[in-house]
Amino acid sequence: MVDLDPFGSPSAYIDCLLRSVTKGGMISITATDTAVLCGVHPQVCMRKYYGKPLNNHYARETALRLIISLTALIAARLDLVVHPIFVHANLHYLRAYLTVSVSRSEANSVFKDIGYLRDCMKCGNRNAIAEYNKGEPCELCRSTYRIAGYLWITRLFDKDFVKKMSYLLDTDDVVVAQMGGLNKILFTCIDELDDIPFYFLSDEIASRLRTNPNPLQKIIEKLHSIGYRASRTSLDPNGFKTDARIDKILDLLK
Repeated sequence: MVDLDPFGSPSAYIDCLLRSVTKGGMISITATDTAVLCGVHPQVCMRKYYGKPLNNHYARETALRLIISLTALIAARLDLVVHPIFVHANLHYLRAYLTVSVSRSEANSVFKDIGYLRDCMKCGNRNAIAEYNKGEPCELCRSTYRIAGYLWITRLFDKDFVKKMSYLLDTDDVVVAQMGGLNKILFTCIDELDDIPFYFLSDEIASRLRTNPNPLQKIIEKLHSIGYRASRTSLDPNGFKTDARIDKILDLLK
């Protein structure tokens, strides 16, 4: 395993990082330039990460997906393929763990995992797409979408790897005593719908409905009851993921 933990942005060192790891190895990447990755300085982000960020409720997930996308694109140039196995965000930093393998054929298909996010500030509608047409309006309110990307739009976790991490924590009493909160995060990761590249906040929904926030578990259960997928997210204690569109969520919870 090779760990990259610079001061600020890791973007300048990812090429060297990928050249340093052995076939079948693992890399970890830390970024502390969260203002750049979370949309405060979008032009800097586009220059360093080849993708546009968004400054919104789920900016930390967008930021992590920008880091992974950049790493995947640089890896493809070197005939390498990366697969994210775990990510987390804490305080002032973001961190991603990825495996690295050699495969020209898979490197040729790197863009199947990379795309864009469309986000409507007016109505809260959001979705992931492989390609987009500039100026295409939101299908709900006809406002202009904000666009994020290129970024990674598929899975963030290797669930088997996360389960092994959780098992190791459970079998080490000293670690459990020191890092009891970590296992809660890991359990959330195991159930998380990480193929959905965004999340909603219970406070965000309550603000649109002009009511008090519903408990997260109640929101998730209601979405399940009408056939939608839904889960918590490990990236925000007040966040939930679902394949339900914002208008369906609001209708259900009003």
